[in-house]
Amino acid sequence: MSAVEAILSFDGKQVDELKAAIATSIGDNEWAEIASFFDHDEVKFQVASTWLVKNWLDLEKPLPTEAVQQLLASTQSFVDWEPRLHFFQSVRLLTLSKDQTLQVLSFAQECEKDSKVLVRVWALDVFVRLSASLGENLDLVRTKLAAAGDAKAASMRARARNLCAEYPDLAS
Repeated sequence: MSAVEAILSFDGKQVDELKAAIATSIGDNEWAEIASFFDHDEVKFQVASTWLVKNWLDLEKPLPTEAVQQLLASTQSFVDWEPRLHFFQSVRLLTLSKDQTLQVLSFAQECEKDSKVLVRVWALDVFVRLSASLGENLDLVRTKLAAAGDAKAASMRARARNLCAEYPDLAS
């Protein structure tokens, strides 16, 4: 089954067919088709296509430039938490231009108030990592890390501790 067929048959929960599509590899031409689902009106197609991106990148396989561009262009279409989470978990594995990095930083800030804690945790992770890579927003990063260290959610506090350990010069 191709990756596109796996997306079309995705029920919103079971990822076995998506896993099988990754195992058989995905060519650049197929990524163009997959990218068309990033901003699809049907949320389950957004979830499936962004899941493919995240898991493809986790295998240290490169994502074609056009797919990266489409992914970035689709972020405002991610109305559900899962595509947002997959996106933020993928960012650390993408090579981005400065303009693209600034775009992702803006989106991360938009998601700071997301209803899902995991999205907020990963948005913080992305904001800290990308800001540190640019050497920009460092005072704001320190403020965000300090607030995250006092957050109600244990996952947010843990992420803040890990980021502070990784970037000790950004710890308050």
